[in-house]
Amino acid sequence: MLLGTVVAVHDGDTITLQNESGQKKIRLAGIDAPELKQPYGVESRSLLRQAVLDKSVLVETSRNDKYGRVIVKVTLDGQDINLKQIQSGGAWVYREYLKEFSKDEKAIYLAAESDSKRNSVGIWNDVLPLAPWEFRRKKVNP
Repeated sequence: MLLGTVVAVHDGDTITLQNESGQKKIRLAGIDAPELKQPYGVESRSLLRQAVLDKSVLVETSRNDKYGRVIVKVTLDGQDINLKQIQSGGAWVYREYLKEFSKDEKAIYLAAESDSKRNSVGIWNDVLPLAPWEFRRKKVNP
């Protein structure tokens, strides 16, 4: 666990944390937010900015990704910020990485995504939103 202040929000699932050992670029675990050039990408980043920028957060680290970012669960005042991004329609559940979560956490994240879809919140306002992993694949293989 690390305690630090969020000094930058890059997109809807990546932030920079400042603590006594310096700055770390970190990615929120279990979610995938739209890319900035995708519909709702800027809005997703704004949701995360409103929630955590310049605030002291607790992060629970799990591993590093292929880009060297630490993969974390972010908590602010006892609230799971990763989950909040799903609830607000700012991100998809990143099913490929759910194996790293407990059975209960998986169920909570998936239920939150279902609720967001059902209520047409955020990304789910679009009839057929393009998942970020599909967007990245299309960008690489047009």
